Formats: sequence, C-alpha cells, structure tokens
Amino acid sequence: MGNRRLRQAHQKRRIQAAARDDPVFVTLAEAAHRVAYERKTLSNWISAGVLRREHGLVKVRGRWRVRIARFLEAFEKGELG
Repeated sequence: MGNRRLRQAHQKRRIQAAARDDPVFVTLAEAAHRVAYERKTLSNWISAGVLRREHGLVKVRGRWRVRIARFLEAFEKGELG
C-alpha cells in the first residue's frame, strides 16, 4: 500500500512539473478560445463527463489543464462538441 502511494505521489509531481515546464498544457480558457467556445462550456463538459482524461484533461494543483494537442485532435475527430 505504501509503494502505491509513493508511485501516485511521484506521478503527480511529474505531471505538475510537466504542466509548469511544458507548453503543451493550457488552461480551460485557452483551450476553449482555440476552438471558439467559452470556458464555462468546457467546465460543463467536465461535469457531464464529456471531456475526460483521454481527451487531454489533467488536474494540476486543483486546477484543470488540457494537453492541447490531444484536445484538438479529439475535437477534430468529433469526440467533443
């Protein structure tokens, strides 16, 4: 059980570091702007379970971030919107 928590903590730190250092992560507002939607629409998609991790959604320090390349790919395929 302890090893699992350590792995989860390590993974969380890696994601947080990636979000700070890697420009592929953007805020909900920026992602919404790129596809001509409002930030609130993306928030509603998250609440409804439409926008999920496989679409590039990541929570970093309690705030939602989007892996923009994956998000745009899903949007173009029609998985979102």
